[in-house]
Amino acid sequence: MIKNNKKDLKKWIFATVVPILAFMPWCFILFGQMARVHSGYWITSLTPDTAIVYLWFVLSPGNKILNGLPVPYTPPLLYLILAIILLIAILSLIVVFIRNKKSFEEKYAVVGMSVIACVFILGLIASLVYRPILHPRYLIPSFGCLWLGISILLSRNFEKKKLFVPIVILLLVVGSISTINFEIQQEKNYQLTLDTTQIINELDGNCNIIMYRGVIDYGINQWLDHNNHYVGVGYELDRNLTQLYGRLIDILSDPGVQNEMSHGSKAYYVFENNTKNTSVFEFNDTDQLKFTEIPNRLNDKMIIYEVQLK
Repeated sequence: MIKNNKKDLKKWIFATVVPILAFMPWCFILFGQMARVHSGYWITSLTPDTAIVYLWFVLSPGNKILNGLPVPYTPPLLYLILAIILLIAILSLIVVFIRNKKSFEEKYAVVGMSVIACVFILGLIASLVYRPILHPRYLIPSFGCLWLGISILLSRNFEKKKLFVPIVILLLVVGSISTINFEIQQEKNYQLTLDTTQIINELDGNCNIIMYRGVIDYGINQWLDHNNHYVGVGYELDRNLTQLYGRLIDILSDPGVQNEMSHGSKAYYVFENNTKNTSVFEFNDTDQLKFTEIPNRLNDKMIIYEVQLK
């Protein structure tokens, strides 16, 4: 068999080896990320509720889970109903596939659809055995295989109008709601970004030292006042205030920072009001640090403290 298919075998080996080699540089990033796993690990612990919500994310027109909102998350009833109906529709296509004579294309479609199930199951096992690593974002790369498989199976049932037409209408409804919902959400995020940067730019002081956690990223740099100095303190300090205080002291003790502050600069610590990080919401003065909370119009989204060395 191998002897008669050497040409095709070479193509298959080439097509397999090239993507593996292309992804090899990413392994350094993977190992680096694994080395930085800490007590404040951000992926939610896996429970029956979170597993169901992740599955719901695949089928529902809602996008909120993608943005990392806390789970379990109760979806709107309409979205939940549509997700259940869509799941039934997909299962109906698979049942028809099992009952009928199977072509190569249909077998290919089902194998492609199974990819997302395998990712989910492997992530589930790894999360239970090692630590939570399953997140709905990690299912996104397999969406292409899922919907390609559904498209192939659906096209093979074109003549069965009672099956074909309702599923197409359902897909159009879910897709339309998803698009509108995503657009609304992006607009809200855009406005939040503008408000966030405006508040930071309007903080009292000149050439301020902005120490941040999770608020300032590449997406909003273009709107920030570049006369300020921005310093990240790291997500890993979220749940250890002693280490966080130590990091703030190190930053404020820097001779360059001290020089700026002697000329009118002020230092601020800025972070998102994220319910997963309640341990950093309230700061108390220490022997070396003084905290003054700065009220702002986004208090439900962002918290700001002026920080001074005593």
